Amino acid sequence: MSREIDTLPVESASPLTPCPIYLVRIGSLSQVGRFAVAEALQLSRHQRVVCRTARGIEVGQVLGVASLRGPESSPTESSPTGASLPRGQTEANQTEANQTDGRILRRLTAEDELLWGHLQQLGKETFEQCSQWLEANHVPATLLDVEPLLDGQTLYFHFLTEVEPVSYTHLTLPTIQL
Repeated sequence: MSREIDTLPVESASPLTPCPIYLVRIGSLSQVGRFAVAEALQLSRHQRVVCRTARGIEVGQVLGVASLRGPESSPTESSPTGASLPRGQTEANQTEANQTDGRILRRLTAEDELLWGHLQQLGKETFEQCSQWLEANHVPATLLDVEPLLDGQTLYFHFLTEVEPVSYTHLTLPTIQL
């Protein structure tokens, strides 16, 4: 599985082809965001997709179409400020595209499903190890979840209480001065 997740070739939609913006549920906290598509994908409710978010590459679930971004203007459009906009774009739909929470890269593939299953198991094992470490070191924090991202390199730890590193300096290795 040496395939790069975020650099897959995608067919760009024509500037005159409407590209929907979808509502997608992301992460273990079930956050809902607005996601644009890189190509003219027709997605259905509950379909699982691979998304690029501010956090990284994530698995999401489509909830529905949020809006349609498409040609709402003449082929040569300019903004009120005089700036030239791409063909088929108005300032309104350019702003809407910039207000998304990320991009849908593709539908979840069979390879993605296999990788996602392994990463979910890694998250469960890490949760158990971290919970044991917190208890053994008398850290009064409640670990809610360990959430892996699809990149295979990122884990997010969700705590119920705030953890202040200064309080736990005795758990760090001593500094060696040369």
